[in-house]
Amino acid sequence: MTTGLTARRALSYAAVLVCVGLATPALSDEQELSQVIVTASRVPEPLADSFWSTTVLTRSDIEARQVQSLPDLLADLAGINIDNTGGLGQASAVFIRGADSDHTLLLIDGVRVGSATLGTPPVELVPLEQIDHIEVVRGPRSTLYGSDAVGGVIQIFTRHATEPGLSFGGGVMDASHDTHEFSGNLTARGERAWLSLGGDTLTTDGIATCLPGALTAGAGCFQDHPNPAANGFHNHSGSLSAGLKVTDQLTAQVDGLVANGWTAFDGDFDNNLEFSEKVTTLHLDQALPGTWHLRALAARDLDEERDFLNLTPAGVFDTTRNSASLQIDGKPGKALRLLGGIDYERVEVDSDTRYPITARTSRGGFGELRGELGPWSALAGARLEDNGQFGNHGTGNLGLTRKLGEAQRLTLTWGTAFRAPRARRAALVAARIPDRPQRRDRRRSRYFPGGKHRPGPRPRRGAAGGLAQPRLAHRRAAHRNGAPESFPGTRLRQAAQPPRQAKRRAQRAPFPESAGS
Repeated sequence: MTTGLTARRALSYAAVLVCVGLATPALSDEQELSQVIVTASRVPEPLADSFWSTTVLTRSDIEARQVQSLPDLLADLAGINIDNTGGLGQASAVFIRGADSDHTLLLIDGVRVGSATLGTPPVELVPLEQIDHIEVVRGPRSTLYGSDAVGGVIQIFTRHATEPGLSFGGGVMDASHDTHEFSGNLTARGERAWLSLGGDTLTTDGIATCLPGALTAGAGCFQDHPNPAANGFHNHSGSLSAGLKVTDQLTAQVDGLVANGWTAFDGDFDNNLEFSEKVTTLHLDQALPGTWHLRALAARDLDEERDFLNLTPAGVFDTTRNSASLQIDGKPGKALRLLGGIDYERVEVDSDTRYPITARTSRGGFGELRGELGPWSALAGARLEDNGQFGNHGTGNLGLTRKLGEAQRLTLTWGTAFRAPRARRAALVAARIPDRPQRRDRRRSRYFPGGKHRPGPRPRRGAAGGLAQPRLAHRRAAHRNGAPESFPGTRLRQAAQPPRQAKRRAQRAPFPESAGS
């Protein structure tokens, strides 16, 4: 069937030689063997056994780095570039291994989050104080996660109780530009139940990123009327994690994260907004005979936004994501590991902007088999996704690993990935050129040779006053449905373009209509 899907595939080939001391700082052999990750393969596995380049940032790592935002934290990681349009709470974009900013999948406790009318992850709004640890997986992982996992996957795990007994803590921070932060947390863990509560409030007057007269001078932010006030930011957040070992085989856990606040920025269409991100997840893990597990997830993400121009309402953009998954994994043999499951997601948009389509449903089935023979390990996976609007799309991955010693390993991986469009690209093309046939999928090959790197200091790109102008117009202004001559879904690629023009280029509708439908 003809689908009208303007997906992008990314093929990656990586030959990775992992050596002790290859990059600094590096984990010791004991630390890497004991570190367990779940994002790379959707099942718990030692970091040292993962086929995919993965970095883990623990709570101790986050506190040791003394940064104030998630973009600042990610900017130090190898293979990741960050573009930021100002200070705290300002629009930020994550680029993994050269992929576009909308080719990064952001998960919070296993749940896809973010606005469907924008399409890029809201990394600038995630409060650091509510994070227990972060897993960053580089490379295409659409086989396990579906759309958007082209450059990689970033999964954030909120705080939870790990130590037995009762503990509590908190912190106070005071900085320039009237920046203040107050945080507190309480954890309790018993033999069969556990609970974690956390709260944080971060406020700042921010910095002025645009100056009056910049448009006339042909420089700076190119704004007709920059916000006369500094770009302030308020973020009030809380997290909850509660679990119960119902039986010796069944475990249930509920996770929740709420972040509310407002941010001010420079813009002609709007210059401040109120935001709310609410993520709720239910996890069930049923141990089956042998090494098998049945894992279920039900989740809801609510992304709400109210835009204003000064005090005048300028737009409403709400996205509701209801998702569920069912997965079974285990070892059919001593040297084999099998994983299979199904995913479901229903996305709905409520906005005062009239969109031609305001809801769509996606269903996916996936499977992955891993085998070991002596020093060799092999991996093969596939996924078929059925999008209610665009039809079917398949992806796959392969991997091969050879151990060279106790601390060295040679790994070769290949995979495909795709991104379902956020904008009415096909409909706009058909409107401009009625006789043009429907657009086909766009494919490209990408190669990633080199070594496996550990987190280390690196320069940031695109910060205010830095080496480059922001690549993106403000993320929230990009919700608008642009004029037909613009192609929603594109982003500002040259610093010389004024933000107003960039906003029009970045406007996107949530769900494109298929040409010829």
